[in-house]
Amino acid sequence: MDNKEIKAPESLIIKNKNDLREKLEEGIKDTENGRVCSFDEAFDEIKKY
Repeated sequence: MDNKEIKAPESLIIKNKNDLREKLEEGIKDTENGRVCSFDEAFDEIKKY
């Protein structure tokens, strides 16, 4: 797929293995530091409704 066809934000596009690793590590750190919620926490909130 040509990059011109991709409409996702640049921050969501995985360019290579290193990019994927960096984004996953950043996400894990954000979760550990309370900047974002985990999937379990998100689904627990959804279940309340």
